[in-house]
Amino acid sequence: MPDFPQDPKQSTFDAPIELSKFVVFDTELTGLNPRSGQIISIGAITINCLKIIPHESFYSVVRPEGAMISTATFVHRITPENLVNAPSIEEILPRFVEFCGDSILVGHQLEIDLPFLRKACRKALRSTISNPFVDTLRLARCCKTKIRDIGTTKSVNEISYNLGRLSRLLDLPLFPQHDALGDALQTAYLLLKLIWILKNEGISSCRELCVMGSPSWLQACLLRWGIKNNCPMR
Repeated sequence: MPDFPQDPKQSTFDAPIELSKFVVFDTELTGLNPRSGQIISIGAITINCLKIIPHESFYSVVRPEGAMISTATFVHRITPENLVNAPSIEEILPRFVEFCGDSILVGHQLEIDLPFLRKACRKALRSTISNPFVDTLRLARCCKTKIRDIGTTKSVNEISYNLGRLSRLLDLPLFPQHDALGDALQTAYLLLKLIWILKNEGISSCRELCVMGSPSWLQACLLRWGIKNNCPMR
């Protein structure tokens, strides 16, 4: 069993954003219900010192348990035939955890991915990942006024937080959608753009970034450490 990071280190939270390491990840799933759905691919890319490190990437398809009968195949284009010889989640998760190390983990709309990842970790590794998480969807909502000013929308109510649409609005490079590694890379570019916006507004530490972009289940932990969730650009 891999060594999981324990409580997030103080230095991780208080380090300047530009000196920090992030692992941006995405999953493809058989469905959106964590009780019945399973992870069938994981992709991740590293950001170190605000630079995407292309050679530090992770990708694997994952063989689900039982027969894969899912309409999601029409979205991610991963068929049962693609997964016959793929490794199981028990084989993949230790490698993914090792790849992540003690980095800050980043995803887009983590309310979808996290329940599946936590379920898989409990089942396969009898543990969970305790790294701090940042959700770029939540960061984007904190930056919606600035995003409106940068993009072509006239109202914050017109902003779509869909990963692809938001990336086009911000004129980011575009990568294959509904592909775990492609979406991870897309999210990495989005994260760097949002960090640029936030730094111009005085946000400089990972502590602030983790509060503003933390998934809802992590809020209680962060607030217990005496951090206020402040979105100064609503």
